[in-house]
Amino acid sequence: MGIRERMNSSKGWGLVAGATLVIIGLAAVTYQAGSGGDSSSAARAPRAGDGYFSTDDGKTWFAESADRIAPFDYKGKTAVRVYVYKCDGKEFVAYLERYTPEGQKAQTTLDEAARQAKSNPAAARINPRDVQVAASGREVKAPGDAAWVPAFGLAGGKIASVKCPNGKGNPEPVQP
Repeated sequence: MGIRERMNSSKGWGLVAGATLVIIGLAAVTYQAGSGGDSSSAARAPRAGDGYFSTDDGKTWFAESADRIAPFDYKGKTAVRVYVYKCDGKEFVAYLERYTPEGQKAQTTLDEAARQAKSNPAAARINPRDVQVAASGREVKAPGDAAWVPAFGLAGGKIASVKCPNGKGNPEPVQP
């Protein structure tokens, strides 16, 4: 039985699946839209609403507006989002994140809908397909790994489950 047949035979299943996607999308839109900031690519001091990005697989990182949707061009190189943590006083990149081209386009559409909702909530329109494509279009990898994997899968969950490099203690997220 295919997805369409299952949804037609069980309306409750379709409603639960749709509601789940909408909740994930709204969380993503809220996170992205609430981060604020500009999108210039000139080096600047970190400020509230920033995230970390890297152009060299996490060896070095820089602060930039968290509303940037990676990958993007930064000084002629491709930048991706990195998540920086600290263990025993030492900072490290736990994992890198980017969107597929389709996911990036869908997330951009969702961000625009969120901006419109701030000025005119009645006109806000969120396409559930954009929510699904944006969520499934996120990819992660560990520094040094060659392959990017879907963020919402077993491999992606394992990568995003941050542990201290020495295996002891609790990693602390580092904010710009």
